[in-house]
Amino acid sequence: MNNFIKIYFQFVFGGGIGLLINIGITSFLTERFGLWYMYAYIVGLSINIIINFIYQRNITFKIYDRAKRRFVHFIIFTFFITCINWLFVYIATTIYSFYYITSIIIITLIISVINYLTNALLIFRIK
Repeated sequence: MNNFIKIYFQFVFGGGIGLLINIGITSFLTERFGLWYMYAYIVGLSINIIINFIYQRNITFKIYDRAKRRFVHFIIFTFFITCINWLFVYIATTIYSFYYITSIIIITLIISVINYLTNALLIFRIK
């Protein structure tokens, strides 16, 4: 169980790096170019997904076999979780009037637990 928790913190750290990249790209595109924050968020999430897979595969889980297959599963699951994430950010920002960056941080933290469990148990299959 201790190893599981250690890996979770590595996973969260990698996700935190991705979150910072995501927020940076989203903020930059929104504030600098006037792109609607949800379009900017899609760009940030897309870049985050690629970086996150590389990090999780090489650093967190250290599982190198079937990379293409795992990447496809990772993309499918991440697309699903990203749609949920995107929807909740939209709801928190539009309906509940949270600042968009606050919404991104709160929703991402909540979804990180589901994301970790799915990646650990189904995509990378740690024991």
